[in-house]
Amino acid sequence: MSNRTLLGIISGFIYGVAVFWGAIYQALAVDGLVLLAAAAIGLAGGMIGGALLYLITAVCPVEERKEDRLPELPEEYRAAA
Repeated sequence: MSNRTLLGIISGFIYGVAVFWGAIYQALAVDGLVLLAAAAIGLAGGMIGGALLYLITAVCPVEERKEDRLPELPEEYRAAA
């Protein structure tokens, strides 16, 4: 597992838990179905947001440096430069 994948999983999990807890915490003052609905919406929002954060962090390609994109010159051209 690469470092970017691990970072994506950890950051997505932290974001998902924060969204879920935020939805639950706001609904603790009210009992019953409101708390259940807040838990369901918070869980769904946390999972979707966490998955998107994982995709952005782990799956998106890393930008190459400018030196890496230049083609390799043959030996006779490098000696002249």
